[in-house]
Amino acid sequence: MEAFTINYTTFRLQTATDPDTALISVQATPFGRLLAQLLDGQPQPDGDYLIQHTPELDGRMLAVIDALITLRYQHPTAVQLQLALPERLT
Repeated sequence: MEAFTINYTTFRLQTATDPDTALISVQATPFGRLLAQLLDGQPQPDGDYLIQHTPELDGRMLAVIDALITLRYQHPTAVQLQLALPERLT
């Protein structure tokens, strides 16, 4: 199981019983909870969220990315997106 942290929220990549299915466990921090809800994550008994990686999830993630890019170009002084280099990810 791989794990990484963004914005003080831990994400764990897991495999399900079906080897072709990937699951993403998201820590239930305020950031993690909002992101998991946006991506249709399901709350788990331990309080974290579980997101099943599907083609629909890929579509939702692309829609969010496209919306942020569009917002950035339409309002360049209002939205400042920063590139997160690997050393900024913990």
